[in-house]
Amino acid sequence: MKICLLCGTFNPIHNGHLEIAKFVQKKFHFEKIIFIPSFISPFKQNLDKKIALDRLEMVKIALKSKKHFDLSDIEFNFNEVSYTYNTICAIYKKYKDEIEGKINFIIGYDAFLNIDRWYKTDELKKLVKFLVCTRDVKNNQNINEKFESLKANGYDFELLDFAPIDISSSQIRENIKVNKKIDSMVPKEVKEYIYEKNLYR
Repeated sequence: MKICLLCGTFNPIHNGHLEIAKFVQKKFHFEKIIFIPSFISPFKQNLDKKIALDRLEMVKIALKSKKHFDLSDIEFNFNEVSYTYNTICAIYKKYKDEIEGKINFIIGYDAFLNIDRWYKTDELKKLVKFLVCTRDVKNNQNINEKFESLKANGYDFELLDFAPIDISSSQIRENIKVNKKIDSMVPKEVKEYIYEKNLYR
């Protein structure tokens, strides 16, 4: 089985997350794209833990009835900072009899440029193929030189020519605070959950 992971805080999940997952699934025909909300991100350790279960529930709602998309709460089981290496090892353990080759991992180019600083990166690069959302960086010499350096150091990756929807979770939270609409940013059911739970006020 070929699987792919999309990890994030999903605070909240939005249409941009779903569109990149659809693009990747259509391009590579993965049997599963697994969304993995982080419990405590190493990059956002001040994230409000009170809404952790709400973040998880919103992903569940967004993925309902979507073929090839699954939700995993595996990082919530760690009950600590969620390092990608630990997550990958846990996924390999869970699907050890099903996985074909490396696990694929969707990542933004800005995060990927710092992948060589991640926790246990030398072990991580042996387990993962990174699918890098590049936006429009083809003419940026510094970024392209960094890509070449990572390739020379054994990182397995493919650059995706994907123009993401201009949506961010922080923008959604800000819109909610100032009573602006978020209808075009999140699935209808996620919007209803946010308002019902009075989140991000």
